[in-house]
Amino acid sequence: MGDLNIDLLNPDDRVDFLNTMLPSYMYPLVTIPTRIVHYSATLIDNIFVVGQLLNGFMADVLVTDESDHLISMSKIDSLKRRPPKDEIEHRDLSENSLKNLAVNLEHIDFSEVFKRKCAEKAYNLFMDIFLADFDKRCPLKKS
Repeated sequence: MGDLNIDLLNPDDRVDFLNTMLPSYMYPLVTIPTRIVHYSATLIDNIFVVGQLLNGFMADVLVTDESDHLISMSKIDSLKRRPPKDEIEHRDLSENSLKNLAVNLEHIDFSEVFKRKCAEKAYNLFMDIFLADFDKRCPLKKS
């Protein structure tokens, strides 16, 4: 992943970042501040996992005097196993599905998106419209 330095406690930082991560089924495990100084507390050190594996993970933060950053750690429940292969879902991204998606997107009325004065609201509406069609044209299938 990398050292992102995005404060998940700050709504201005959090919204765009989580709007990018959550549709990819990437979820943050850490929910409390990881950097504390006398004038602020931020959540800039995090651990993300794929949503299907979320139940097998746990995160915690250790307090230390060594740094102003606390130690983020995760625990993997080794007894949890991936679902059997026949239970794993994947998205149908076949050439035919993507072609149907492209053709249908050309006919969707996005005029309501352009009427929004707030960029975030326009983006959210666009994503709602797009993802509804994406889910329909490129559905999740069990393999």
